[in-house]
Amino acid sequence: MSQPASTMPPCENCGGQQVGNLEVTSQQAVGIHPIGRNLWSRPLSPLAAVACLNCGLTKLFAADLEALRKETQKNPQDFTW
Repeated sequence: MSQPASTMPPCENCGGQQVGNLEVTSQQAVGIHPIGRNLWSRPLSPLAAVACLNCGLTKLFAADLEALRKETQKNPQDFTW
């Protein structure tokens, strides 16, 4: 996901310029948690973001895919619909 803004694809919503290398911050640990997991525990992955400078559309991504993959393999029952 790290690439110069000039090489990022245009926004799928409006065609505007997108910027990345953003992270979601909070006073608490914000990130990806399975529904059954205590939300006060450390997230499996922090969140990274890409935002459109024209319409404001913001997309969130798991920043640590390897940790998320390992946890889904270890506890698949926590990630079912």
